[in-house]
Amino acid sequence: MRHARKFGRPRTLDPNERVWLVCDHIPGSAEVAVNGARVGTLATAGSFAADVTSLLAPRNEVALVVTSDVAIGAVKLEIRGDES
Repeated sequence: MRHARKFGRPRTLDPNERVWLVCDHIPGSAEVAVNGARVGTLATAGSFAADVTSLLAPRNEVALVVTSDVAIGAVKLEIRGDES
C-alpha cells in the first residue's frame, strides 16, 4: 500500500538544526522516500527516522510503500540540533 503526504519546508531553521522525518510505527516492511529519493527501508515492522534536511524544497512529498494494509502510525517532522 502506498501512503503519501505533501508538506512545506520549515521556514525558520537555525544553521545547526536538522529536519528529521519520524514514523512512529510502520506495520510491515517498507520503503520511504522524500521527493522521489529513497531515504530508507525497513525489513520488518517498526519505527523509522531519517535526516531529510538536504532533500527539502519549499514544497515536498513523503511517500511510504508498505507491504501491509494496516494503518501506519504518526508521521511527523522533528527539528533537531546538529549532533556532529
